[in-house]
Amino acid sequence: MAFYAERFRREDEEDIWEELKRMLMNPIPKEAIDKLLEQKQGFVPKATKKKGIGDIDFVWGDSKGGMQHIIERRNSEGINGENFVREIPDGIKNGDKFNKNTHKDRDYIKDNEKEIVVKKEYNRKPRNWIVSSYKLKGAPSQDLSVGRALEQTYANGQQIPPLDLTKMPKDIIPPSQSNLNPANQQAKQSLTYEEWLEELKRKRKKRGW
Repeated sequence: MAFYAERFRREDEEDIWEELKRMLMNPIPKEAIDKLLEQKQGFVPKATKKKGIGDIDFVWGDSKGGMQHIIERRNSEGINGENFVREIPDGIKNGDKFNKNTHKDRDYIKDNEKEIVVKKEYNRKPRNWIVSSYKLKGAPSQDLSVGRALEQTYANGQQIPPLDLTKMPKDIIPPSQSNLNPANQQAKQSLTYEEWLEELKRKRKKRGW
């Protein structure tokens, strides 16, 4: 998987180009989203693909389109924007592709909870990229914490107590909650791009990719 900053230094490109080409063969959509959230700039070409559309780029973009746009709009609705964009890869994988006569320059993907908008051009050149995504009307809210959601659930007229995440097996706790040590979080965020590439290589090898 390749991540490109808005300004990519030629010496960096020469050093890691072969590695980027290998990673492009096996994109990891969720890691592409995580990298964009970390960098808050740039894009990941061919981050995923969809039958009937082809390769799809993930672009950070700005307030008018891309991941930044999606996050800002969902935050304004009281939805956690970063959590929302992290669910986009699953929406692409599990959703159905369709089109609208009103917007022929776009493809749409819809699952049970959200609609994802794929624009077919960028700067007047052919390119599939995620320009927007939003929750469908009537879809259940996903921004309640586990404890808060359970507090609002009743069974046989009795309130279910909040779930204690500290007692859950680590392998089923979401990555964002499995390690709450600030020092470890800071260390993860401070990886250089080259170190991140090496980490991604190790993950691919472990998964047999």
